[in-house]
Amino acid sequence: MPTTMGQKLSYGDAGPHFMVTKGGDADLTYEDSDTAAFQLGKRYVSPATGITVLCTKPGLGRLLARGEQLEMLAAKKLPSSD
Repeated sequence: MPTTMGQKLSYGDAGPHFMVTKGGDADLTYEDSDTAAFQLGKRYVSPATGITVLCTKPGLGRLLARGEQLEMLAAKKLPSSD
């Protein structure tokens, strides 16, 4: 089932919650993990599929699209105003 924009994803009471901000043609899967943490308000993207999610509740785990872990999206550098 493809992910759609506005879709809400939650993984248990203690797990992270997300909202899809850019959909794609892949399913997202969640794995429990003590090593990876999601940060509130950060966006995570799948380079292979283009799916982007926003973390609405922090938690531990791994979010995968087509078997590859989503990466935290870096902030865009804004030009300085003179």
